[in-house]
Amino acid sequence: MECAIANCAVDRGWVLLPTNDQGYWQPSTRDTNDVEFRLHEGAMLAGTRQWSPNAGAGTTAGREDVLELVDRYRLRWRDFSAFPGTENGVFRVLAVPVSGRAAPARG
Repeated sequence: MECAIANCAVDRGWVLLPTNDQGYWQPSTRDTNDVEFRLHEGAMLAGTRQWSPNAGAGTTAGREDVLELVDRYRLRWRDFSAFPGTENGVFRVLAVPVSGRAAPARG
C-alpha cells in the first residue's frame, strides 16, 4: 500500500486482514524465522523487515527482497464475528490505515 501511495496510484488506503487463525493475533511463544513479519496484537511494524538469517531457501523463495516501511504501524485486532461451538469460530480483523503521510509530495 505504501508503494501504491508513493507511486501516486492512490492517496490513501487500508490493509485489511480478516482471519479465524489465532496464530495471527497472538504472539509466538518461540523464536521464528518470520519474527519481523509477525502481526500479533500490539506489534509495531516499522523500518526494515526481513527474514531471519536462519530461514531456508524454500521459505524465502520469491520473497527475498527486504521490505522497507516508510511509516510506523501499531497493530490492533478487533473482534469481527463468532460462531460459538465451532472450532476456530472467532473471527478477528486487522485494519491498518495507510494515509500517505510519509509518502513523497506530488508535483
